[in-house]
Amino acid sequence: MNNTRTLAATIMAIAMTTSAVGAETLRLLTSWPSSDTLTYAQVEGFKDAVEAGNADLQVELNGPEVVPAFEQLQPVKSGVFDLLYTHGAYHAGSRGLGLVTDVIAPDVDLRRSSGVFAALDAFYQETHGLKLIAISPLAPQGYHCYFRMPIDPENDWSGLKVRGISSFQGVIAAMGAQPVAMPFSETYTALDRGVVDGACGPSSGMVATKHYEVAPYRVMPSFGNVDGLFLMNLNRWNGLSDAQKALIEKVAVTLEHDNLEAGHAYVENEQSQLENLGVQVVKLSPENADIVQDGWVSHNWQLAETCCGEAATALRELAENAGLTK
Repeated sequence: MNNTRTLAATIMAIAMTTSAVGAETLRLLTSWPSSDTLTYAQVEGFKDAVEAGNADLQVELNGPEVVPAFEQLQPVKSGVFDLLYTHGAYHAGSRGLGLVTDVIAPDVDLRRSSGVFAALDAFYQETHGLKLIAISPLAPQGYHCYFRMPIDPENDWSGLKVRGISSFQGVIAAMGAQPVAMPFSETYTALDRGVVDGACGPSSGMVATKHYEVAPYRVMPSFGNVDGLFLMNLNRWNGLSDAQKALIEKVAVTLEHDNLEAGHAYVENEQSQLENLGVQVVKLSPENADIVQDGWVSHNWQLAETCCGEAATALRELAENAGLTK
């Protein structure tokens, strides 16, 4: 993708040459396969930029075909891999406080200046032995739900079964539907066979997964924002030189800024494609739109506080004081 090469070009302006001779290799594990173009572009951009930085570093990419997405935290904590690019929901059951970034507005500068980034970094260092490198916005439009049949924008979703992982279940339940947990890979078949009536997922991805073929009614407005977390084994981080750390931190900040714009453009383009493919947009009534937004925010903070106690409470206070969350 263009933003991948743009990021590499930005970092190349810092150092125009690189040497692979004697370079250290960082083994990066990502939760998304290369077929997921929006998310995989993040690790490609990271790899290109780090290797262009003249700091004797190379990055080896490994996907969920090597280690399944929900099992990736431990291999990075133990040092089998050096870096992890993931979403907090994938390790929510293992004190995954990072899942709550999706209800913190994607103002990348304010996240850092407010202390939100530092607090999350401290949590992962103390709890998991991991250094937070970046909170990389994937799509400021966040998530949406879509259905097999037309939905009345004035009514709730009573009697319907809707697929969603734990973070979506507040929205689904608030609208009166029954949440159904299942892997994203099984969603197309479940929709096609009527096992579920709808599904909630990222605002990007309907074209790649072809879910529009079996669920051509997309509910708006969207809710939340999608973030990817770059985490690094803390011992590996501490073993880097000052120049290598400075490069990675520079790449991280650039990545956060570039991806916010690129993610927005990607989702806008996909929504245009969906319109051309005949997907219809159902605009919720203002009352139901508020129910969805409130259900999203309150449920995810509840998940965070259940998993992580005082750390989640303190993080929420920082985010609220900065105007980044409700």
